[in-house]
Order: sequence, then C-alpha cells, then structure tokens
Amino acid sequence: MFTLLLSLVRPSPDTVMLTFQPAADDMDNMVLALGQKKTILKQSKDLEDLKNYSTVVRTKDLDSSLMVVSDSSEAVTLLLSNQIVAFLNKNASSVEYIHLSDLYTGAAHDSDDYTESVPDKVPQKWLQFSYQGLESGRFLDNDIDHEDWLESK
Repeated sequence: MFTLLLSLVRPSPDTVMLTFQPAADDMDNMVLALGQKKTILKQSKDLEDLKNYSTVVRTKDLDSSLMVVSDSSEAVTLLLSNQIVAFLNKNASSVEYIHLSDLYTGAAHDSDDYTESVPDKVPQKWLQFSYQGLESGRFLDNDIDHEDWLESK
C-alpha cells in the first residue's frame, strides 16, 4: 500500500530486461558487464562469473556514471567503438546494465556456506540487457504530432 502511494507522488521508471542464451558457437569467450556504477559493483560481488573472472577496466571516453568490468581489456576496447560509446553516453541514465558472459553460473556462493554436497553448476553463455524505461504515466507517443503523422500516410 505504501509503495502504491509513493508511486503516485514520485513515479518510478519501468525496467526492461532482455535475457538471451546463445548457442555455443554464437558468442566469443568473454566476461563483461557495463552499467551504472552502483549496479555493477553489486553484481561484481553477487554473480559468480563477475566475482571470479573480471576486474575494473578504465575507459576514458565513457560517461562517469558508467562502469565496465571484464576479463579482458582488449575485448572492451574492441566492443566499445566510438559509436557505441557515443550511444551509451547519450543514454547513460537509461542503461542499468549489460552483462555478457560465457561462464555464467548465477549467484556467487560464500565459501563458508558452500558444502561438498552442492553440485557445481555448468557454465552457460549469457547475454542480459537491463534498461530504465520512461516514467509511469508518460508515453513515448506524447511527443509525436499525430495530425502530421496521419497526413504523411
């Protein structure tokens, strides 16, 4: 009830999350996460692949609100072309995170709580994109002049 009342006063943006599991030959071997600093720091502690295989990669042209962790700085350099960096900088507030991995096994486990009886998870290829949408109550088509659009048809 409280959340409902709070959303009336301060609407929260919608989140779009897309997850793909590509075939074995459809993705190069890499572990990379890019997104809001707070989110990437949390994921680096919570997800097994990021925790064990990635380190922070410094990128000079990327917006200061964004952070990159990867197992290969060369892969980051190749993926983040000038056009991609320009797009990410323009939409920095909308990008929550992008996670690419060929070693995704889910949440990290604490070594103290981990027992021999728990089977090892098989790593899988994983692509996940999470974006902040428009605020509730505001729609994209509000900015479109419908009369001009209809006349052009």
